[in-house]
Amino acid sequence: MRIRTIRSDRRTVSIEVRSGDEVVVRCPRRMTEVALKAILKEKEAWIQTKTAEMCARQSHLLLPEPGEVVLFGQCRRLVLSETARPAVVEGQLVAPRAYSAERLDRYFRSLLERYISKEIPLAKADLHALVPERTAWPSGAFRLRKMKRRWGSCSANGDLLFNAQLVQASPESIRYVVRHELAHWVHFDHSKDFRALEKRLVGGSDRLAAAKADLARISLNGQASSEIDDLL
Repeated sequence: MRIRTIRSDRRTVSIEVRSGDEVVVRCPRRMTEVALKAILKEKEAWIQTKTAEMCARQSHLLLPEPGEVVLFGQCRRLVLSETARPAVVEGQLVAPRAYSAERLDRYFRSLLERYISKEIPLAKADLHALVPERTAWPSGAFRLRKMKRRWGSCSANGDLLFNAQLVQASPESIRYVVRHELAHWVHFDHSKDFRALEKRLVGGSDRLAAAKADLARISLNGQASSEIDDLL
């Protein structure tokens, strides 16, 4: 955390958290370093709380409350500490104090990348079992991107693209989005044949409905994503 001190002819001390990794302190010109450090020590808990809130607010994820993040369907309070790497501790997401909002975003993306990387081979195997006559399949390579109106997409060549905000969704919903897009490897449309394959690939009507309902609760680009079929 960077602490920038601005001295002037003022008589009071003010502390401002400007970003996830910068704190600006304004103080009287003649205040000693010892006195200033004592004030910062006294306000340490407050600074940590405000820094966490600022860091979370600047993240691309849409948050239910300041200082909270939603990861894989669960809301967790973000706490910044001297830890070396992020970890979930007693239900809270504890991240290094030095993390900026941008670096926190990269951490979220890495979590989602790992999850999707594990899900695609499983979905691909299930798809092959459902369509055994098909012998050649796309590689399953994918990219993450911030998307304003879609959870995922599949190109005519089978290239996959997923919304980075999916890290907020439950594992079951992420699984559904991945399998929905892989179903386009067989049917590049939303026809009856596609819907039938999608339902079998996801695991039935109940799992399909539950995943859609979960995604509908997440705001996409600040708007409720009620029409899920239009976002895939």
